[in-house]
Formats: sequence, C-alpha cells, structure tokens
Amino acid sequence: MAASAAEDERTARQMQEAEMGQAPHFAHGAVVQGVAVHTHAVSIGAPRLSTGPVFVEAIPDLPTDELIVLSLRYTVVCFGLIDFVLQLVRDVVFWAGFIQCRRGGCDAIEGIPLWTVGLIQAALIIGPLCGIIGARRLQRGPVSVYLCFCIFSLVSQMFVLTSYLWFVIFLIVQVWITWIVCKFWSALGTIPRDRVLQMRDPDYLEKAPVRIVYW
Repeated sequence: MAASAAEDERTARQMQEAEMGQAPHFAHGAVVQGVAVHTHAVSIGAPRLSTGPVFVEAIPDLPTDELIVLSLRYTVVCFGLIDFVLQLVRDVVFWAGFIQCRRGGCDAIEGIPLWTVGLIQAALIIGPLCGIIGARRLQRGPVSVYLCFCIFSLVSQMFVLTSYLWFVIFLIVQVWITWIVCKFWSALGTIPRDRVLQMRDPDYLEKAPVRIVYW
C-alpha cells in the first residue's frame, strides 16, 4: 500500500509539472504527457503587431540635392576618365594621319587646314579634364565645360548616325551620360557655396545626421 501511495504521488507531481509547461519526466519507461498553456495579455483596442521580420536602416538625413551630388560625384569622375582616354586616342590617331597626309602632299580636308582640325581635336580634351576636376572638387564651372563637351559629342554623333546598330548604341549611351552630367550640374548649382565647401570633406557623409527607416 505504501509503495502504491508513493507511486500515485509521483505521478500526480509529474502531471502537475507537465501542466505548468515543464518538460515531462520518464517514470518506469512511460512518458507522462501534458499540454502547456500559454496566455497572452491583449489590450482591448491595441493595434495588432506584425509577426514578420522588420528591417531597420539608418540613412543620411540630407537635402535631396546634396544626396544627388554625393551619389553622382564619382560617376561623373569615371565618365570624365573614359572620355579623356577616348579623346586622347582620337588625338593620337588624327596626328598620326596628319603626319602621313603632309608627307603625301595633303594639307586640307574639304578646304579646312589640317592644323586647324588638329587644334580643335586637341582642345576637346579639356572637356573631360574639367569634368574630372570639377566633379572631384565640386566646382560647377569646370563641370559646365564638361557638360558642353558632352552636348557637343552628342550632336556630333547625331550627324554621323548611320543604320549600323553600334552607332545607335553609342548614341543612346551618350544621351545617358549627358543626362547624368546635366543632373549632377543642376543639383550642384542649388547648393550654397559654404555648404559645398563642407561637402568636400571625405568624411562628410559619415558625419551627417541620420534618420531611422523601418521597412
């Protein structure tokens, strides 16, 4: 009888622990199963919270024009470097052809002296250089020169446009580059000069105030 009473007491204690959400214990090879009941306190009228993951991001709290300038700054520098290399190749090819033409007795193309065309080709390299310097230093004047160069290149490609596909692709790319440079130039012109001087600091974006965005 004493053994039976002790067994009943042990079983009752195991069932009580199972009802309280604790892990069931083994008793003589059998598992005492229980259901854990979880209660939630819900406030009447409280909004229902989403159970999905919430992403938090800290973004710089700066005016839109400043964000545009900072995001396109090095893009314009890259465009300037590409145009500089391409224009340098054009100048080398032209002057090599100019030397051969002079040896063959050719001094003009359609009435225009070759040295005049060569000077124009050499002067065009100033455009990409101004783009590189202006974008790095955030100076609108040199960027204006580079924008004029982009527009000149775009108009020149329109005049030589043929039915070949690669000419059309070059034209589309030039339109896109001109639009990016124009957007950068326009946004840079709306920022006060003292603010531009602060933006030249390499750590300007890291020091800027931030706002938290949940998504």
